[in-house]
Amino acid sequence: MVLLCDVILGDIQYLYQNDKVKETKFDTVWAAGCNGPDYERSLFLNTGSEMPISKVCDYQNFDNRAVCYENEFVVHDEAQV
Repeated sequence: MVLLCDVILGDIQYLYQNDKVKETKFDTVWAAGCNGPDYERSLFLNTGSEMPISKVCDYQNFDNRAVCYENEFVVHDEAQV
């Protein structure tokens, strides 16, 4: 099952391998993965949302900085979903 949600990401804290999540003013944490979409191939919806339409890519130059296998977005406030 695939669940697509329109999410307001707000201010994003980028998390790489050696980083720790800090109590900050950020609305969302983006945990960098070594796999994910090719953002060059995206649809832009009327709502302003971006939806990548590519196959999953291997971010070859990113493996040593990745936190997880795929990109993950953690939204702290469920009202943003």
